[in-house]
Amino acid sequence: SVSPTSSPPASTEEVLALRARNKVLTEALAAIHESAERELKQKYDLVWFAKYRYRYPNHEASERIDQEHREEIEKLRSDEGDFHHGFNSGVLAAVRMFKEKA
Repeated sequence: SVSPTSSPPASTEEVLALRARNKVLTEALAAIHESAERELKQKYDLVWFAKYRYRYPNHEASERIDQEHREEIEKLRSDEGDFHHGFNSGVLAAVRMFKEKA
């Protein structure tokens, strides 16, 4: 006998649809994690560069960051450099928080 609180068995179509949806969601989550990792690396580099470029001008990281993120580095060297450093710091903090919660 079937108790009234038990749910009816899922149909094969339902199971297939749920598996397909799960696959899409899993792939989307992986893409979000990859994007967050890229943002974390880039913003970490930019914040490091802004904080330490004068203290360690010949550091290998300074040279690498300058080459990898040339356009963003130009923004840091501009008259609006403080704004861009603040923005990069805020994004870095947000990405760190997101990764901690994810």
